[in-house]
Amino acid sequence: MKSSAIFLSVGNHSVFLEYCIRILLPYCDLFVNFYGDDRSQLKTIQNYSHYSSLHKTTKFPALKKIYNISGIDKYRNVFVFDDDCIVKSGDLLSLIDIMNKYDLKIISPSHSKEHKWSHRIMLTHEGDHVFRYTNFIEMNFPVFSQGCLQRYMEIYDGELLGWGNDWWYLNMLGFSHKLDPSGNKVCGIVDSVCVCNPHNHEKKYPDDSIDVFATRESRRLQWDKLRHRIKLHEWTVQNLEFVN
Repeated sequence: MKSSAIFLSVGNHSVFLEYCIRILLPYCDLFVNFYGDDRSQLKTIQNYSHYSSLHKTTKFPALKKIYNISGIDKYRNVFVFDDDCIVKSGDLLSLIDIMNKYDLKIISPSHSKEHKWSHRIMLTHEGDHVFRYTNFIEMNFPVFSQGCLQRYMEIYDGELLGWGNDWWYLNMLGFSHKLDPSGNKVCGIVDSVCVCNPHNHEKKYPDDSIDVFATRESRRLQWDKLRHRIKLHEWTVQNLEFVN
């Protein structure tokens, strides 16, 4: 068994699935949830994935459904990536080396500023540093240590579709708007690896997106209700330290 796994929830088309099959499959086992209807895509998934499932839902709910039955809980590190990821520069596998060397709980590539982004901290920073510790890792393209992912799957309700998953797992790791974040160096962004999160209008197949399941506004409202109910927090995101 390989030490790392990749989890994707994909529709009828996925550029990143093709990338995983071409580039990453020799190094990582592939776990795929399929929410589309194209039988040829399903056949490709079944041919190349270590485990496949059929759930018409988004990434984290699908992962919750298969986590304890698929064997993905046995891997040291797990990529939990959106299926529209496009690698712009760098080597995704270097994230694993950095993660293991510095004993990080979550790591992420940086994001291209020319495409869709939500938090400026995720954008690529120029410099000769290896990575930067941060108090925030967006949910689009995180890599989890197994211990961290297991903890999150235990508390995650399986219902939150998208918006807020990042805040929830960071709350779990002890980040808070009340605490000095410098003492909690467990998350990192690697600027030498940059990925693109394309806008829907930039996609060849814009229908394969989270909006199929719920609107952006309904996802935000779902998170707001949850965080008030179980008392989760948001805070000012910031870099904590650049590691040279």
